[in-house]
Amino acid sequence: VLYGSISFFIEDFYENEERQVLRTRAVLVRSFLEDAVLSGDFKSVDELSKKLGRQTGTRVTIIDPQGKVMGESEQSPQTMENHLTRPEIQQALRGRTGFNIRPSATLEQRMMYVAIPIEHNGQIAAVVRTATAISQVDARKSSQPS
Repeated sequence: VLYGSISFFIEDFYENEERQVLRTRAVLVRSFLEDAVLSGDFKSVDELSKKLGRQTGTRVTIIDPQGKVMGESEQSPQTMENHLTRPEIQQALRGRTGFNIRPSATLEQRMMYVAIPIEHNGQIAAVVRTATAISQVDARKSSQPS
């Protein structure tokens, strides 16, 4: 019982820590992309998403309020399906930080997602979503000394 409780605590700790890292990265990405998003420069949004994704080792996706992908660090936005119904996107479109752990249809692996809104004049102009594979979180947990 004690081992199970400790294991749950450790797992929860690492997931919360990674969630905070993804949120911090989303805030930084938002600061770099906000002007391009607000100006409607989708080419720059996609280019910056790819560059920031590489530099941070994080999947970066920028989604408009209708769910259309404007920029994506690992895929071509034109080939991606609408993201409007994704739980983390719905939360961000309500002005909150969105969070979810689920399989990625695009990457075919379990991912942790954090999404935050880009707001302008009281309206949500877009959503910045950052993500990492759960396998990376699990690897960090297992590399810690027992």
